[in-house]
Amino acid sequence: MFSYIVDGESHTDTSPEYLKKLGLDDDEIESITRDACEASTALQKSKEAKRQRMLSDTFDVVQTYKEQDELGVKTDISEQQYKQTLQFRETLRKMQ
Repeated sequence: MFSYIVDGESHTDTSPEYLKKLGLDDDEIESITRDACEASTALQKSKEAKRQRMLSDTFDVVQTYKEQDELGVKTDISEQQYKQTLQFRETLRKMQ
C-alpha cells in the first residue's frame, strides 16, 4: 500500500480532496498522485511477473509429464502431481 508522510504523520489517502485538507499545494498533490500511480503500476507489474513465472514453472511439470507419458517412459511425476498442477494453472488463469 502506498503511503506518504506529511508533517511527520503517515497517510494513505491520495484523493485530491484529502490532500487539499492536509494543506498541500497543487505541485505537492501532483507529486503524491504521480508517485501513488507509479507505485500501483510497479505492484501490478510485479504481480504479473510472478504469475508468469508460476505459469512457466507449471508448464515445465506438465510438459515433462506429457513427454514421458507419450514415450511410455516411467515418469518421476505422479498422475496426482500432474492433475494438481493443471488445477493450479487454471486457478492462476482465473486470477487474471
